Amino acid sequence: RFKYLIEYKIDIDKALHVRSVDPIAVYGMNSITGTREGMTILPVNQCGRDYIVSTAPGLSSSSQLLCSQFMITGLYASSQVFITLPKHTITGSRDSSVEKSFEVSLNRGDVYSLMSKDEVNDLSGAIITCNRPIAVTAGTQCSILPLSEFQYCDHVSEMLHPITNAGNLFYTVPFPL
Repeated sequence: RFKYLIEYKIDIDKALHVRSVDPIAVYGMNSITGTREGMTILPVNQCGRDYIVSTAPGLSSSSQLLCSQFMITGLYASSQVFITLPKHTITGSRDSSVEKSFEVSLNRGDVYSLMSKDEVNDLSGAIITCNRPIAVTAGTQCSILPLSEFQYCDHVSEMLHPITNAGNLFYTVPFPL
């Protein structure tokens, strides 16, 4: 369906379900040779219906695809997910005006994955909407951040917050500039 993207089949009921009697915090840890990545897992009541994908550019080589990707997890039955891809991911050119939208049906526990085929076609900016709350995770297996400052890459992934969690006032620790 897409020349510059790899669309994976929907994995039926492959999501990990965690349930607790008491309130808990859940973290995910991923370990790949030479790199480790952790992320906070949002509880179902913090998930939403509208997302904008944010990933880091990945790398690719003749033997490996380590590019940007996202996964959508169905939290409820009969979830109709609408995905609008960034224009450049359809034609391979950032100057393109072509846009591609499509629909995916998910049930509780189903996972849909999409990955770019090269570092140019970053999936950042993809818009995901659904008739029911879903969970969206985005990242890349091999990203160099800050760009081109280091010679080794690192796995980066994050469970995205829905657009409804956006705010306009934040406090954080001071970072050296």
